[in-house]
Amino acid sequence: VYGSNWQAVEAAFRMPLFSDSRMGGTPIVGFPRWNVDAALNKTFKVTERVGVGLSLQAVNVFNHMEFTDPSQVDISNTTTFGETSTQYNSPRFLNIGLRIDF
Repeated sequence: VYGSNWQAVEAAFRMPLFSDSRMGGTPIVGFPRWNVDAALNKTFKVTERVGVGLSLQAVNVFNHMEFTDPSQVDISNTTTFGETSTQYNSPRFLNIGLRIDF
Protein backbone atom coordinates (compact mmCIF):
# COMPACT_ATOMS: atom_id res chain seq x y z
CA VAL A 1 0.00 0.00 0.00
CA TYR A 2 2.74 2.46 0.98
CA GLY A 3 5.41 1.28 -1.46
CA SER A 4 8.72 2.95 -0.69
CA ASN A 5 7.11 5.95 1.02
CA TRP A 6 8.68 5.53 4.46
CA GLN A 7 7.16 8.76 5.76
CA ALA A 8 3.65 7.32 5.29
CA VAL A 9 4.68 4.09 7.01
CA GLU A 10 6.18 6.02 9.92
CA ALA A 11 2.99 8.09 10.24
CA ALA A 12 0.94 4.87 10.58
CA PHE A 13 2.74 3.97 13.84
CA ARG A 14 2.64 5.66 17.21
CA MET A 15 4.75 5.19 20.31
CA PRO A 16 3.07 2.71 22.68
CA LEU A 17 1.74 4.11 25.93
CA PHE A 18 1.71 1.63 28.78
CA SER A 19 -1.29 3.38 30.33
CA ASP A 20 -3.37 2.79 27.18
CA SER A 21 -5.92 0.06 27.94
CA ARG A 22 -6.53 -0.59 24.22
CA MET A 23 -3.02 -2.05 23.87
CA GLY A 24 -3.74 -5.23 25.84
CA GLY A 25 -1.03 -7.16 27.64
CA THR A 26 1.68 -6.94 24.97
CA PRO A 27 1.78 -3.73 22.92
CA ILE A 28 4.54 -4.96 20.58
CA VAL A 29 4.61 -8.64 19.66
CA GLY A 30 6.35 -10.83 17.09
CA PHE A 31 4.91 -12.96 14.34
CA PRO A 32 2.41 -15.68 15.29
CA ARG A 33 3.81 -19.21 15.33
CA TRP A 34 2.00 -22.33 14.14
CA ASN A 35 3.20 -25.63 12.82
CA VAL A 36 1.64 -29.02 12.05
CA ASP A 37 3.46 -32.28 12.81
CA ALA A 38 2.08 -35.78 12.17
CA ALA A 39 3.00 -39.43 12.68
CA LEU A 40 1.61 -42.73 11.39
CA ASN A 41 2.53 -46.12 12.89
CA LYS A 42 1.42 -49.61 11.91
CA THR A 43 2.49 -52.99 13.31
CA PHE A 44 2.00 -56.24 11.37
CA LYS A 45 2.29 -59.72 12.89
CA VAL A 46 4.28 -62.06 10.63
CA THR A 47 4.18 -65.02 13.01
CA GLU A 48 3.17 -65.42 16.62
CA ARG A 49 6.59 -64.21 17.81
CA VAL A 50 7.76 -61.95 14.95
CA GLY A 51 6.27 -58.59 13.98
CA VAL A 52 7.17 -55.76 11.65
CA GLY A 53 6.53 -52.11 12.48
CA LEU A 54 6.36 -49.31 9.92
CA SER A 55 6.42 -45.64 10.91
CA LEU A 56 6.25 -42.31 9.12
CA GLN A 57 6.88 -39.03 10.92
CA ALA A 58 6.55 -35.59 9.35
CA VAL A 59 7.67 -32.29 10.89
CA ASN A 60 6.18 -29.12 9.36
CA VAL A 61 3.74 -31.12 7.20
CA PHE A 62 2.51 -28.15 5.14
CA ASN A 63 6.03 -26.71 4.77
CA HIS A 64 4.77 -23.44 6.26
CA MET A 65 7.42 -20.71 6.18
CA GLU A 66 7.82 -18.69 9.38
CA PHE A 67 10.10 -15.66 9.45
CA THR A 68 12.15 -14.63 12.46
CA ASP A 69 10.91 -11.67 14.45
CA PRO A 70 12.32 -8.33 13.31
CA SER A 71 15.50 -7.46 15.18
CA GLN A 72 15.06 -3.73 14.67
CA VAL A 73 12.25 -2.51 16.91
CA ASP A 74 13.29 1.15 16.98
CA ILE A 75 10.37 3.00 15.36
CA SER A 76 12.48 6.12 14.89
CA ASN A 77 14.79 4.23 12.46
CA THR A 78 12.43 3.79 9.50
CA THR A 79 15.03 2.42 7.08
CA THR A 80 15.32 -0.99 8.78
CA PHE A 81 12.23 -1.13 11.01
CA GLY A 82 10.41 -4.45 10.63
CA GLU A 83 12.79 -6.07 8.15
CA THR A 84 13.00 -9.86 8.22
CA SER A 85 15.17 -12.06 6.05
CA THR A 86 15.76 -15.34 7.86
CA GLN A 87 13.61 -18.39 8.50
CA TYR A 88 12.57 -19.21 12.09
CA ASN A 89 11.46 -22.81 11.65
CA SER A 90 12.99 -25.70 9.74
CA PRO A 91 11.64 -26.84 6.37
CA ARG A 92 9.58 -30.03 6.03
CA PHE A 93 11.32 -33.11 7.40
CA LEU A 94 10.18 -36.70 6.80
CA ASN A 95 11.35 -39.75 8.75
CA ILE A 96 10.50 -43.28 7.59
CA GLY A 97 11.22 -46.24 9.87
CA LEU A 98 11.08 -50.03 9.76
CA ARG A 99 11.26 -52.10 12.94
CA ILE A 100 11.45 -55.87 13.34
CA ASP A 101 10.22 -57.28 16.67
CA PHE A 102 11.12 -60.84 17.71
